[in-house]
Amino acid sequence: MSGGAAPSTDLLQMLRPFVRHCGDERRPAWRLRRRRLLDHLVVFIADGRGRFEIGPETIPVRPGDLLWIPPDTDHEMEGFAPGMNCPYLHGDLAYRPGVGDWDFSIPGGTTDLARHAHLMHPILRHPALDGLPGLHRGQAARRATTTAACKAMGVPLSKVRWDDRLYAAPVEDLLAALADCPKSA
Repeated sequence: MSGGAAPSTDLLQMLRPFVRHCGDERRPAWRLRRRRLLDHLVVFIADGRGRFEIGPETIPVRPGDLLWIPPDTDHEMEGFAPGMNCPYLHGDLAYRPGVGDWDFSIPGGTTDLARHAHLMHPILRHPALDGLPGLHRGQAARRATTTAACKAMGVPLSKVRWDDRLYAAPVEDLLAALADCPKSA
């Protein structure tokens, strides 16, 4: 990396990823009741629409969305008709031999994990991981939403400036992008 500081390797030294279970089949309308998990769950909405509840937040999901649900987090999921393709994976960020080797499903409705507490994935503390839980809306989905909003407000799309620095950007990058905008914007 030229012209800047070398990337930190402390996070890489913490990670030992382990994929416990994954899938990618198309599902007709479905619902999984509120539950908690022992590991991380990552779901990508490839096609279809639905509703996820992560903790107290209800999230309407659509193609391009990525959801990250950490261990021991209340969540509920639903895919609407006619169906949804949502590749997913269950896994650990820090594999622990002899402890993380389990592979069983936790059914909807299971929120008390006390008898399995020894199998719970440990919480990893690192600034780069703090923003992972919750919804990550894909750029295509953001642009579709913005396009619909612009049309509803009568703003011509030719006046919209698409700047990738704005998506999930820190404040410094947002200020830099705003400084580059024409004064007439």
